[in-house]
Amino acid sequence: MPDNVPMEQAAILADAVSTPFGAVVHTEVRVGESVGVRGAGGVGTHVVQIARLVGATPVIVMDVNDEVLQRSLDLGADHAFRSDDPALQAKVAEKPYLNRT
Repeated sequence: MPDNVPMEQAAILADAVSTPFGAVVHTEVRVGESVGVRGAGGVGTHVVQIARLVGATPVIVMDVNDEVLQRSLDLGADHAFRSDDPALQAKVAEKPYLNRT
């Protein structure tokens, strides 16, 4: 790390950036594939951004915090749902982008 980067900031790279990068890359997310993110804290937020960068669509986020859901949408998620919503499964299933047989 460059000397001008504080250790507190550099430490974030080992978890909040490299972990989601590895998750997206090693699962070989391809252009047009859907990605679901359960919990959009530090790691989940980066999954949203990296999935968007590799062309995933739709990117769907589930969390219990409305501010986190809005941030996810601002960072590239296509849809954001409250994970504590009893109708979550039905709401996700009704989306026309999902291929159902």
